[in-house]
Amino acid sequence: MEVRRRRPGGEHPREAELLAAATTAEAAFVAAMSDDFNTARALAALFDLSRMLNGALDETPGEVSPSLGAAADKLLELGQVLGLFWSSLEPVSEAVPEEIQALVRGRTEARAAKDWARADAIRDELAAKGWIVEDRAEGPRAKRK
Repeated sequence: MEVRRRRPGGEHPREAELLAAATTAEAAFVAAMSDDFNTARALAALFDLSRMLNGALDETPGEVSPSLGAAADKLLELGQVLGLFWSSLEPVSEAVPEEIQALVRGRTEARAAKDWARADAIRDELAAKGWIVEDRAEGPRAKRK
C-alpha cells in the first residue's frame, strides 16, 4: 500500500482530538520530567499519544493529514528526549509494485478457494522478494519486511 500525504488542508476525521492529544502528551511529559525525572509517567504520556496515533492511522490507512503528522512529530520530539527514537517516524512512501499486488491478489483468491498450499506458496514467494502480507479486517496489506 502506498502512503500518500493528503493535499494541503486535508483533515483527519479526528483532527481536533489528535491536536489535543499531542498538546496533552507534551504537557504530561514536561510535568513528569519536572517531577524529579519521573520517567514512568513520561513514558505513559508517550504511550497514550502513540495509541491515539495508531488508532488514527488505522482509520485512514495510507494517508497522513497535517494533524497526524504534527502529532507524530511531537511523539518523535518527546521520545528523543529519553533516547527512544533513533530514526524518523516518517511513513514509508514506497509504493507496492504491481507484481507484488498481483501476488497478494492471487494469495487472496487461493485463500478464498481454500487452496492453502497455493496460498502458502505465494506467501513464501512474497517473503523471498522481501514482502510480508498482513491479513487485516479491511483486507490484506503488503509491506516490506
